[in-house]
Amino acid sequence: MSAGLSQWFRRFATIGGCSVSLMGILVLLGWALNVVTLESVFPGWPKMAALTAVTFVFAGLGLWAVAGEAVLGRVARTRQYILRRLSQSCAVLVVFIGLVRLCGYRVGWNGNMDQLWFRQSSTADPAQMAPATAFSFVVLGCALLLAGRSRLVRGFQFLTLLGGLIGWLGFSHYLYGGERLLPYAQMAVHAAMGFLVLSAGVFCARTDGALMELVVSENAAGMIVRRLAPAGLAVPVILGWLRLKAQRAGWFGTEAGVSLFALANTLVFSVLIWINVKLLHRTDKERKNVEQALRESEERTHAIVDTAPDGVITMDHQGRIAEFNPAAERIFGYRRREVIGQRLADVIIPSELREQHRRGLARYLETGEAAASGKRIEITGMRADGSRVAVELSINRMPGAGPPMFAGFVRDITERKHERPVSPNSRSSLSRPTMQLSVRLWMALSPAGTVGRKSCSAIPPPRFSANRC
Repeated sequence: MSAGLSQWFRRFATIGGCSVSLMGILVLLGWALNVVTLESVFPGWPKMAALTAVTFVFAGLGLWAVAGEAVLGRVARTRQYILRRLSQSCAVLVVFIGLVRLCGYRVGWNGNMDQLWFRQSSTADPAQMAPATAFSFVVLGCALLLAGRSRLVRGFQFLTLLGGLIGWLGFSHYLYGGERLLPYAQMAVHAAMGFLVLSAGVFCARTDGALMELVVSENAAGMIVRRLAPAGLAVPVILGWLRLKAQRAGWFGTEAGVSLFALANTLVFSVLIWINVKLLHRTDKERKNVEQALRESEERTHAIVDTAPDGVITMDHQGRIAEFNPAAERIFGYRRREVIGQRLADVIIPSELREQHRRGLARYLETGEAAASGKRIEITGMRADGSRVAVELSINRMPGAGPPMFAGFVRDITERKHERPVSPNSRSSLSRPTMQLSVRLWMALSPAGTVGRKSCSAIPPPRFSANRC
């Protein structure tokens, strides 16, 4: 999931909530000041009822709170709790108003609730909340209530899309003309647009599941959705509007208009699909090149590990062996297939040191501190036949996310342990020319001002070179 895309969609939800609330406030201001443009956008068009405007204010405020709660996450719990309560309260009010208005239509009771405290200038065509408007408020209010529940994300998105569909059916009358559907007789144009914006905002408020999780994903599917979805939503609407305007202008008849509409959709989507297929082909080719380079890099890494003169042993946070190279096989006498998945302490560590190893690993996992990490230490290991071997060991934590992994580099120092130390008297066995060369190198590397014959009095040379000063 892309964090940048998720943040962008939540920002859109915030802006959508503020826009819907602002629209409701402007309509209420139009009722207070008797401004027809704010009430109905154009003279003669249905007015938005005052009760509808108040409900839009609550719905927009609830959407703003939901988007703000999603942005905060777990950072500010107090503010998140306040926003959650605010969104739930607004959602309950929206659902309650919608249900009351639907019940009023059902029993034939109005009670002048649509006008609230405002008076209408004309009673011939009173502004009322349409039944579909009330139903859409119920649907979107329920979606706001489900916005904070992770297990009900599919139901949340279904209700959101249903509310947007109702808004689109109400808005399509103003876009294409024709007869209104009966439930939409009193739906104002800005009410229909408000439902579209509200539905889109509520849908974008959550990007953690179902459809929106796919939209914000960074894989090829998410890229295709982001490229084709806007065109799939906008192109048919625009082409249908253009076809209807041209047909009404007398440019062609109904049959030709339908044919041109189908042809235009086919051409537009064919071009879009071709562009996206070409982009996918290029992306897939780049991905294969990256995978090939990664495979080659892994093969080189395995070759380096397999040909390393020192033993390389890796283990996970539970102490189980994950890698055992050929050098480690030669040192300890085990085959790789015999030790992979076995606990390191049970394989190459003597029994008297195993408890100490386990305590050290547990201390590191708990505190992140290890005395031997990054250092070379000499310890005694155990071969497959039970014999002991002196080894030099260096342990480091491997970088990466997830549970810690450790890499150990082992060197057999048995021969070095058996070598006798060089005695001080052995220096006398050095040849005379070698000692003379050492003196000359020593004099050449002396600081300025000390090289020369006077330097012999400051630093006594070896006995055999006394006559040469």
